[in-house]
Amino acid sequence: MVLKQMLTAVGARVRLARDGQDGLAQVAVAPSPQVILCDLLMPGMDGLEFARRLRPYRRWARIPIIAVTALGQPTDYVTTWSHGFKAHVTKPVDDDGLVAVILRLVGRRRGRRPRTAG
Repeated sequence: MVLKQMLTAVGARVRLARDGQDGLAQVAVAPSPQVILCDLLMPGMDGLEFARRLRPYRRWARIPIIAVTALGQPTDYVTTWSHGFKAHVTKPVDDDGLVAVILRLVGRRRGRRPRTAG
């Protein structure tokens, strides 16, 4: 909820998911997000499994996924990169740093703000 408030304040449209399964369901019925923020330690389906299940679908394969997690060991970064994540942000999140990562991944489009899901 904190990230949603921060991202909404900078103009992003944000959808929340309870867990990986809910995230997959939301991506399937909503317009494709420009970026997905994904915790690695979710109940039921963790973030790595979420990414694994999302990638085979051509429609969603190119959506950048950002790991937002308390896991910050060097091996955690290697794991997220090897599972197709495009960035790894550790908690507590630096708001300006996260916005910069999102903008780098989706690129600025004149008059449009990034849509996020996660």
